[in-house]
Amino acid sequence: PIPESDLARRFQPVFSALEKSRHSTLLALPYTGRTSHLRYISAHPEIIKLPANHKIIWSETGSQNNISAFYSEILLSLNSELLNHTAILSKDNFLLLKEISNQVSNLNYLPIIILTFHSSQIYFFPEIEEQFIQLTRKNPTLKILWSLDTQVFRDSQHSHPSSPIFENIHYFPTFSKNETLHSLKRITLSRNLKINPKLLEISNTNTGGIAGLFHNFLFINSDYPTNSLTQNIIQTITNELISAPDLSLLLTTPDCRQFINQFHTPRYFYGPVNLFRSISSQEISLLKFLLN
Repeated sequence: PIPESDLARRFQPVFSALEKSRHSTLLALPYTGRTSHLRYISAHPEIIKLPANHKIIWSETGSQNNISAFYSEILLSLNSELLNHTAILSKDNFLLLKEISNQVSNLNYLPIIILTFHSSQIYFFPEIEEQFIQLTRKNPTLKILWSLDTQVFRDSQHSHPSSPIFENIHYFPTFSKNETLHSLKRITLSRNLKINPKLLEISNTNTGGIAGLFHNFLFINSDYPTNSLTQNIIQTITNELISAPDLSLLLTTPDCRQFINQFHTPRYFYGPVNLFRSISSQEISLLKFLLN
């Protein structure tokens, strides 16, 4: 993870908002470290100051591909002894929600349930959104931290513009230079590897502080820029920034924008030649000579 001081700076406002509200929303671009750092905060809640008598409930909801699996993951996070409970075994959404409500009402602390969604879960997000908003109304002690990527957020804005998940929005931007350096050092230390200092010097300009690129940058070497995973991540983020340009300044750093732009420089054409910049009249004369 990034340094604890940066974790506190990024996440404290998200949780502090829950002192006065039942809903708080964390928004990030795909592949930028939102989920892994929320997971870390959940395991180390002392890094932030939670509302009095509150406890974070973390579950791996972002990896579930259907509603019943999503609900089951939350239920087991509330009570790990329910593995053979009728609701779990039945995979019935109504029974699962009923038991989640029952578990929440019997807790001796105030729960903050983190619900993480990725773009692959767009198709069932509206139903879960509706059910959990109702659940917070039935259980006044329950609070929800909605962790969304931009694609889910944009889709929900169009379908449920008055949803309470838009009341307290907090942004998780790409990493700064110091956060990137810290993360890369932690990755190499965890593998007992030494990192080339020259590689660290160019790390931020060559990753844009995009967490999903860090392993590729460290271990793929010369094929890193053209690797299919690298290109897929860059293309996904580019598409999101094009679809929601108003979020660009909130979710990226200048280094990130510069990094992304180098892969999508406007192209210019002179006859059959594909150019990456406009050219002078002298250069045009040279091209004419070479092409004739």
